[in-house]
Amino acid sequence: MIILGLLAVVAYIVYHPTATSPQNATVFIVSAVSGAAQVTDPTDNKTYDVTVDYYGISAGSGFIITSDGYIATAAHVVGDPWEITNNGVIRKMTDDDLKYYVDKAAIYIFLQKAHPEMISSLNESQLDTLTNQFMAAGAVKATNYTHNIYIRGPTFPESASNPVDAQLVDMGNSDTEMDVALLKVNKASRLPYLPINNQQITVGENVRIYGYPTEQFAFYGDMDTEGGSKELWNSIYTASLTSGIVSAERPSSKGTTYYQTDAAVDSGSSGGPVCNSNNQVIGILVQGFEKQGFNFFLPSKYITELCNENGVNVGGGSFLPF
Repeated sequence: MIILGLLAVVAYIVYHPTATSPQNATVFIVSAVSGAAQVTDPTDNKTYDVTVDYYGISAGSGFIITSDGYIATAAHVVGDPWEITNNGVIRKMTDDDLKYYVDKAAIYIFLQKAHPEMISSLNESQLDTLTNQFMAAGAVKATNYTHNIYIRGPTFPESASNPVDAQLVDMGNSDTEMDVALLKVNKASRLPYLPINNQQITVGENVRIYGYPTEQFAFYGDMDTEGGSKELWNSIYTASLTSGIVSAERPSSKGTTYYQTDAAVDSGSSGGPVCNSNNQVIGILVQGFEKQGFNFFLPSKYITELCNENGVNVGGGSFLPF
């Protein structure tokens, strides 16, 4: 019995996937599209076949919540960015949305080749207008389109140059105020993950937030990183840590509970884990006000609810890191 007990302990140590530091389990997420489109040049009516290998449309942070590759993030990180930016509405992208972004990317690629003089002065708003004009005239038509979600982070050592693909499992929306999404990395096993703790959050308690703020990439943007070492690129795609306290509880008119924090975050940090002093996830960052110095997160119970709806077991009790 003693020998069997020792073997069981050894097996647990060897095979049980371990929880890890929040920095290691926090990932950078890019939502993108790919596909192909036909573009007709309005100057000579020639039609071009354009391939869109990659067109990034939004980015943010997320974190691994199970050893087999489920990832939590904010819904607005993988939702339709146009609706979020222009109407403040969080929703899942439709086929028409994907077609639009492929059309938009195809027009830009077409202009690079056929009318490069237009590119230098073309801003995002103008490209949107041009895309709508081409679509109205029937001068652009997406022939195939795909929503791609790419994951980078220290858990995936080669991801700086070869990001890992993920699929969108489910996401909330503005109607429910559930700014939470669930992703899945394929063929993953024994990944480090962050335990979720649905504890009662109290005003004044300390919190740590991990994520990928835009300043992090701006820092490296001023450097010559071409041909940089693997260590350099792994550093670029390792999350930043900020800390603060829970400043207030803020229930919404729909009954959703938000928590306010003074921990500093920036664009790109959305979707990152909000952890307690035991490195357990107690919330997910969903909104920031950089100039005002306060930000908001949803408690982790909403992550657990979305997981339960999709048959994903993340516990949600009071867990201590292994």
